[in-house]
Amino acid sequence: MAATEILRAESLIREARAATRLQVNGNVTTTTNAQTIEFDGSVVTPRNQVAAAASFDMPILAAAAWARRVQAAEGKTVAELSLANVRRQIAFATAAIIGLHAASPAP
Repeated sequence: MAATEILRAESLIREARAATRLQVNGNVTTTTNAQTIEFDGSVVTPRNQVAAAASFDMPILAAAAWARRVQAAEGKTVAELSLANVRRQIAFATAAIIGLHAASPAP
């Protein structure tokens, strides 16, 4: 369970970092008309048309995203400490059981 929380925290860190990196978006649209539209012997609208657009965005100041990244990193630290605590508790419980078994008189 604790290891799952670490993986979850790492994914939240990646998600928060994504908001501060370069974002690329693109769009392509094709239009097919039933026929070519002509006016006075010249083609005004061809039968097939293609339009394309692209945008590139890079946030310069993304304080909220930076705060989310720091918060996610703190969550990962908490999850790692929780995992260490669980391991410590298992070790103490195992040592106690071995100690009780060793201290009990042999039948």
